[in-house]
Amino acid sequence: MFYRCNVADEKEVFRVAKKVKEEVGDVTILINNAGIAFVKSFLNLSPDEITRGINVNMTAHYWVSISRDIKITRHKKQLLI
Repeated sequence: MFYRCNVADEKEVFRVAKKVKEEVGDVTILINNAGIAFVKSFLNLSPDEITRGINVNMTAHYWVSISRDIKITRHKKQLLI
């Protein structure tokens, strides 16, 4: 089972996490596989590309990790990828 989510959008992460909790229950394995890359020189990136890269590649992991509806820490064995 999978759920589509824009992990760079804090509100969407929390909304989807709540939906997963309601439909599936506790999360025991979470694969956070979001990432983007721009194939050009760093100096040629636009401010929007830099912001999007940071939001998807770094900040998104924070939103997913702190979601109150994703409770993987109470299990003896945890897996956060």
